[in-house]
Amino acid sequence: MKPIVKNKLRNRKIGSILIDGPEYIIPPSKYSYGWYDQVYCLIDQPMGVNKKAFSYSVYVDNTVNRHKNFLLPLIRYVEWERDKEYSNNRIRKWPLINIYQHILNKTESKKINKLLLQIDDSLSKIKFLKAGLITDRSDPADCWPVDEEKYEFGSLLVKRWNFCQSIEFEIGGNSKLNPELTKNNNNLAAYIKQICIIDNSKNYREHYSNNLTDTRDKNDGWFYKPKTSSKQVL
Repeated sequence: MKPIVKNKLRNRKIGSILIDGPEYIIPPSKYSYGWYDQVYCLIDQPMGVNKKAFSYSVYVDNTVNRHKNFLLPLIRYVEWERDKEYSNNRIRKWPLINIYQHILNKTESKKINKLLLQIDDSLSKIKFLKAGLITDRSDPADCWPVDEEKYEFGSLLVKRWNFCQSIEFEIGGNSKLNPELTKNNNNLAAYIKQICIIDNSKNYREHYSNNLTDTRDKNDGWFYKPKTSSKQVL
């Protein structure tokens, strides 16, 4: 395999893991003992490497054996320049990806809470097409929009955890099947991006099962402190 092809495949793997998000996030030691777990994530990764990919997440304190002094909620926004990644034949050690974190203040927390409640409500009303046992690769009725030109080859993946239940749902290209869910997720995504990109404070450390600088799938655990500037590449 050519070095440039191997490099792009490596960076695709790293980028996809970073888009999905860490297993947990560690705040600075001055905040005492604690960590953040992901309770919401919206992944926008359209088909085709010539398109940018994004993710929008919410993390909350999930520290064991504590009943007060919880860490303030954290949001995370990621943008991956996949189009530039694959149009350039320069060999890079790291994908062209920016990761932003932001700690919510009281006003922002109220807004995020309101937007999450709207998503929770629309998740309980999901339209999931009846398909049964498919044995001939046929599509269920209404899978494609009436006007197929309105179908977009891309999708939004929504992941939600409420400490009691979890759901992962792909909205798909036919967004008219679940317009309210699409709208509510896009509203939250826009707000997360808006307040993340203006935060110049340093990011907290993110924990991953595998060391992303070594793609040989070693399960040693690895901490990564993202840099927010695209000029900063490893």
